[in-house]
Order: sequence, then C-alpha cells, then structure tokens
Amino acid sequence: MRSRIFFVLLVALLLFVPCVQPLAGAPSMSTIHFRKGASAAQTIFNVSSDRFYEGAGTSKTLLNISGDRVYEGASMAKTLLTVRDGRVYEGASTAKTLYTIKDGRVYEGASLAKTLYTSRDRRLYEGAGTATTLMNWDGGLSEVEFAAAVWLWTHRF
Repeated sequence: MRSRIFFVLLVALLLFVPCVQPLAGAPSMSTIHFRKGASAAQTIFNVSSDRFYEGAGTSKTLLNISGDRVYEGASMAKTLLTVRDGRVYEGASTAKTLYTIKDGRVYEGASLAKTLYTSRDRRLYEGAGTATTLMNWDGGLSEVEFAAAVWLWTHRF
C-alpha cells in the first residue's frame, strides 16, 4: 500500500514540476556571455547573478547591480550608473543623462537626436543601422543589465 501511494505521489510530482514557471520579472540565474562582433568566438565579459565579470570566468568582477544602480567592481562603494525609465544617469544622482534607451536604440544624452547604438536580436550595432555588429549575447537582459553592458562596451572595449 505504501509503495502504491509513493508511486502515485511521484507521478503527480513529475507531471506538476514541468508546469511550474518562474515569476515574471524574476532575475535570471543563468550566465549570459557577451562576445565581440557577430561570432561566438571571443567572450569579452559575462553577467551572472547581477555581477559582470571579465572574460568567460568569474575571477574579476567588473560591475555589480543592485536595483536600478550599477556599481564599480565587487563592492557598492562607487555608483557608476542609475537606470530609470529608459534613462541612464551618471553616478547616484539623476542630474546628468548619459544615454536614453528607447525602442531598441541607445541615444546620446537626454534627447533622441543622436543614435549611438541599435540593439536587435541580441546584438549591438553601431549607429542607427545594422551594418556593423559590435557585440552579441546569448540571453535576455533587463534594462539595467543592458545599460551596464552598453557602458562596458563604451568604456572598456
């Protein structure tokens, strides 16, 4: 009798578990690799658990994310970016807008006058077109992760 109950519970569990989905907006626990150009040959940095690391490993932390803020290195001592409603601000305040992110484009400053980058199909392109692929990645990004990746590309690579 016990083995029959155990078997029924096991079958019910196996049928139920694949149906469970993560909550909408839940942070991804997988590692997303960013690669230079259009190929998958060279990983320049990766993000895992709200931390950006150099290369494909986890030995050197470049940035870390908490909420709408991006910090330099592994600590939260220096705020590099604040990201709110499609605007990327310098430091902890909202005084200076570095980028505006709208409809898959990254614009310089607070206006939509100059397109710096275009993002489409997990690729970052130079300018308003799709002729030059600057980098590509292999997973979905939050707005803050995308802003941090653009900042890294602009300032480090």
